Formats: sequence, structure tokens, C-alpha cells
Amino acid sequence: STCCSLARLAESVVLLGPRRSLVGIRTPPTGPATREPGTVVVILNAGIIHRVGPNRLHVELARAIAASGYPAVRFDLSGIGDSKPRTDTLPPLDAALADIREAIDSLSRERGATRFVLLGLCSGANHSIISASTDERIAAVGLIDPYIPRTRRYYFNHYFGRMGRAQSWRNFFRGEHPVWHWLKGRLALRRADASESSTASGPSEREVRSFLARAYGDAAKRGVKIFAAFTADLEAQHNYREQIVEAFPEIPLAPVLQLHYFTQADHTFSSSRERLVLIEMLVKWIAQV
Repeated sequence: STCCSLARLAESVVLLGPRRSLVGIRTPPTGPATREPGTVVVILNAGIIHRVGPNRLHVELARAIAASGYPAVRFDLSGIGDSKPRTDTLPPLDAALADIREAIDSLSRERGATRFVLLGLCSGANHSIISASTDERIAAVGLIDPYIPRTRRYYFNHYFGRMGRAQSWRNFFRGEHPVWHWLKGRLALRRADASESSTASGPSEREVRSFLARAYGDAAKRGVKIFAAFTADLEAQHNYREQIVEAFPEIPLAPVLQLHYFTQADHTFSSSRERLVLIEMLVKWIAQV
């Protein structure tokens, strides 16, 4: 479209953070006058993919957002793309959160931004909700395939949904079905928990759930608006639309949550049709919130 073409022409490089080491691209509004002056949409890295995003999703998304009247910034976390590595020794999660906070600080100080919408796919989604739980400047987050703890319904869908397949029954009676591996894993986990000599290799599933529950709970308590989209392609992590709600039953997500489930899209939205649907949904949601 014409607006997206103008956005491409007007894009500029921004250097963020106290060391000017975080490199990003700012796409200024090209459509109607911004409905919320001071609002900036920030698009975060998906894993180690630099700021263009998988299948150029972030480029197309930023230009569509700009065409709707809002400035968008897509920048690289430290050590990704053109951004220099951090000089401290922060763990990866803490480093990513520090980068986001420093980028927001720069945009607030130098661009007069007062409210932020964070968008992210995969790790970018996780970083968005965790940041929003502590930073009052973040008013909304768009989460695409964030990590969600598995629920009883997830396991029911995962294992018993396969029982209708002949091959699954053959594997079951041979002891090769995933349910047997799951049972063996659970038994091994219980033995490890009971053994005083066992050593922890990382946070347990319960600890991860508790950490995420605090993040979602704190964000929801502040009234942070949440757009959550999931793809059926990531079945190993989630396999039904309401899993995010049932994973955190103690959190009143309904007032702040807009939920979508893509049955045809893959995790990186390689289909241009599915990508366009996602972008249109996000642009409309941003205008609403």
C-alpha cells in the first residue's frame, strides 16, 4: 500500500541504551494522526533472529502499525544483529530485560514516549510479559506463541487424541508410545526428588509456572492489555485455545485478554496469508487498546 511504501522511505536507524549499543529501526507514523500521542510500539527479537523477524514479519508489522498512525521501533537485543554484546555478566534473561528497560528509557528521554506496547514472538513474547509485570510505562503486550505451562487438558489432548490412530495403538502395546516415555520420566523424576544426592539442572516446571503466574498476575493487576495468539504448529508446548487461561486459573485474565488460535499457521508465520491475518489483528487491537 502507499502508506507502507512511505513508511519504508521514512525509516531511520536509532541507537538506544546508555552505550548507544542497541541498534534499531524506527518507522514513523504515515497514516492518520496518532490517536495516543506519546505511544510507541516496540517489537522485540524472536530468539536469535535479528530485527527483521522471521519471514520479515517484524518489517511488515512495523510498517502496518505506522500506516495506522503509531510509531514502531524494532531493535536488536545485545549480541543479536547489529547490537553489541553487553559488557556486564548478567544471565541471558536478566540481560534481555535490562536491554528492554534501557531501550524504553532512551525512547522516553529522547522521543518523549510515555506509553509503550511491546510485541514479541516466542522468547520475545516471554520477555514482553515479564517486562510488563514491573514497568508501569508498558500499557499493552502482544504475545505470539509465548511459553505456557501444560495443563491436564493439554496432556489429555496430547496423548488420548492419538489413540484413534492404528500406529499409536501398535506403539502402545510395544511399549514405544510416548505415554510410556512420559510415565518413565515421571517415575524417574519422583526418584530424583526423593534422592538427596540429586542435583538440580535448572528450574523445575513448578518453579517456571510460579514465575510466569507472578508475571501475568502483576501485569493483569495493573490493567495491562494482553493480545495472545497461539499456533497449532507448536503442539509440543500448547494444543488448545484456552490453555493460557486454564494454566493460570487464579489470575483474572478475562478483562484484559484478547485470545486467538491459528490452526493453519506455523510458528514463524511463513504463509503470507496467515501473516497478513495476524498483522491485521494486531493493528486493530493496538487501535482498540
